[in-house]
Amino acid sequence: FEKSDDGEVTQVAKLVAADGAAGDLFGITVSVSGSTIVVGAFRDDDKGSNSGSAYVFEKSDDGEWAQATKLVADDGASADYFGRSVSVSGSSIVVGAFQDKHDKGSYSGSAYVFEKSDDGEVTQVAKLVAADGAAGDLFGITVSVSGSTIVVGA
Repeated sequence: FEKSDDGEVTQVAKLVAADGAAGDLFGITVSVSGSTIVVGAFRDDDKGSNSGSAYVFEKSDDGEWAQATKLVADDGASADYFGRSVSVSGSSIVVGAFQDKHDKGSYSGSAYVFEKSDDGEVTQVAKLVAADGAAGDLFGITVSVSGSTIVVGA
């Protein structure tokens, strides 16, 4: 939806995952920054059951929205729930995976940072885990990015 100068709100697009499937929960979370929209689908199965994904949509010069890329964690695995939280600010995208399992224990969680280059390519640049993390923390249940500041909830 977009709001015109006179205050009228109209639907301008319906965003759909190119490879979406029933049960992916596409749209469970969304974030917008300028001409970029990121949509979470934390029950997508690309890297195992409920590994999760996030979709990046870009608005073209002619005003049309189109899927630009699909994000998955480089180390994604079953039940990570990557994409349960998403945030975008400028060229930075942060995606939470609150059930990620790593050396801090099961369900300790993580957040992944992606950067969009000038040519539109999106690359994972970091995986964030809590320094004092522990099993069951659910780090990544919420994420927010604004400029160079990233906040991750647990």
